[in-house]
Amino acid sequence: MKEHEKLVEALKNENEKMNKNQKEKTEQLNKLKHEVDDLKAEKEKLKADTVHDYENLEFVCKIKDLQIEQERKYVEEFKTENEKLKRAQTKKTEQLNKLKSEVDELKMEKEKLKAEKAEIHNTENKDEHERLLMAGFFAQMSNKPKEAIDIFTEALTLKTDNEEETALLHFLRAEANAATETPRNMDIVLDCSKAIEKGLEGWKTFML
Repeated sequence: MKEHEKLVEALKNENEKMNKNQKEKTEQLNKLKHEVDDLKAEKEKLKADTVHDYENLEFVCKIKDLQIEQERKYVEEFKTENEKLKRAQTKKTEQLNKLKSEVDELKMEKEKLKAEKAEIHNTENKDEHERLLMAGFFAQMSNKPKEAIDIFTEALTLKTDNEEETALLHFLRAEANAATETPRNMDIVLDCSKAIEKGLEGWKTFML
């Protein structure tokens, strides 16, 4: 009987021990379940956060792509505009060079015309100078000193490179002035000085 009681007691103890272990196991299992649930919740949160982050990242990437596309567009527009400006500048340079050439040609033509005009003018002056010289000389020879003075004075207003003719005109005007009824002595002296200055050295004593 005692052995039976001992066996029962042992079984009872063993059962209690097993129940205790079972309880501990159950508590550990529940704890693990809670941890698993927490981990699942954390995982879902991470997944949601990751999805949100991916959405944000995708949005940011789209914005960046738009910015890059806009910048690329600006670069292309700038290149196109720059090419237009370069072509326009090249065209302007060509036009400027052409205008410079035309201006140079016009300047050369102008200088040529000026030279021709000067030559014509000099020729006309020379012819007129000689004509007046002869007309004054004949007026003086015809005893018309005042008319001769006017003619010689007109001849002296013409530009000429012939120093000898100029000196002769001054001398002839002085001579015509001396032949008038009221000679202007100072004018005669001045004309004589001019004649000497222009090279009529052979007539110096007479004029003085």
